[in-house]
Amino acid sequence: MQFKIDRRSVLKAGAAYVPIDLAYPADRLRWMLEDSAARVLLTQERLVGQQPATDATVITFEAIAQDANASAAAPGVQGDPDD
Repeated sequence: MQFKIDRRSVLKAGAAYVPIDLAYPADRLRWMLEDSAARVLLTQERLVGQQPATDATVITFEAIAQDANASAAAPGVQGDPDD
């Protein structure tokens, strides 16, 4: 379920989704990331470091979930509409 939600979010944001398979040779994966000009690599925490070196920003599903949980727990801003 997580995969479907995240893939849909990527596409709704107007980005491209390029699946990579860690069973591919490292040179092939590196070429795929470079050729696609990937700026972000979305992965699982347990897989960080298994991907080839890339200039892309690495973001994990777990970090997104943690950030979402922290945002949901943050108190809302209270204010007077006249301020």
